[in-house]
Amino acid sequence: MSDTVGVIDIGSNSVKLLVLDGNNVVHRDSVVTRLGTGVNATGRLSDESIAATRTRFGEIRSLLDDHGVTNTWAVATAAVRNAANSAPFVDMARNTLGCDVAVIDGVTEGNLSFLGAQRDLALPPGNGPVTVIDI
Repeated sequence: MSDTVGVIDIGSNSVKLLVLDGNNVVHRDSVVTRLGTGVNATGRLSDESIAATRTRFGEIRSLLDDHGVTNTWAVATAAVRNAANSAPFVDMARNTLGCDVAVIDGVTEGNLSFLGAQRDLALPPGNGPVTVIDI
């Protein structure tokens, strides 16, 4: 019997959820929360963006439970990485989601984005270079 795994990407614009049962995708969605709004100008996550993201986390927790997820991974990217008030946000995320939240660096973020984007391309070996653009 395989584990049902949940993967959560807490991005600057959206929060994505992927649920896998073995290698089978059983749920995938993305909801725009705009967590990064104003971070470049103020250096902080806004109360409004945090509230929208907290609501999304509650939805995700329900989906994880509905799908019987036994193992959950969450990463937070640029908005959280760059915000002065990221520590209380990460604590809230951990408590709401019920899992650790890793704040990843830009290189790791880029590598994971590339791996995820090219996963479903099914290119034969030696087919040439692949370019991925993450807006």
